[in-house]
Amino acid sequence: MTVTPDNPLRQRLAEALAGHAGSKAFLADGHEWEHARTAWYTHADAVLTELKPELDALAEYEHTINWMATCTGCARVLDSAYAETMRAEQAEAALARVHQVADLIAAGAPWTANRDDLARRIHDAASIDGGSTATGATEAATSPGRAGPTVREAAADDRAHWNTKYAGEGS
Repeated sequence: MTVTPDNPLRQRLAEALAGHAGSKAFLADGHEWEHARTAWYTHADAVLTELKPELDALAEYEHTINWMATCTGCARVLDSAYAETMRAEQAEAALARVHQVADLIAAGAPWTANRDDLARRIHDAASIDGGSTATGATEAATSPGRAGPTVREAAADDRAHWNTKYAGEGS
């Protein structure tokens, strides 16, 4: 929980503390109340600082529930596995683009006579962020030898399944 002036929880907490204490600092308009509001914001900041460990633990627990895991350690492993899968998919896509550029070079593409253009195309194809559209490279999902859906595709299928199966429950 970041204690910043634009934090809505901070605002609500300051207003609640002031209201319970009988202060009109947030009910009245005018800059003559700024000092009182500043004092209530200081109290709210102190409360948020004390609650930060509990709020962080609650956020981690909520994240664990979102993974449908039974422990926070399991959720961290799933986070790590997801990050590594995404990194691997980006690397596979970059490699597929480099192979396609190599195939074009071997076929005698007209731009192979220009060394600078050739180097740029190879660098673009090898980039992790998707490369240049000048190479006409395909994504890893269409590369030969790829088995099964991506993590993103599987997650979308899971969401569709659970949203359909349990639609309206718990409302």
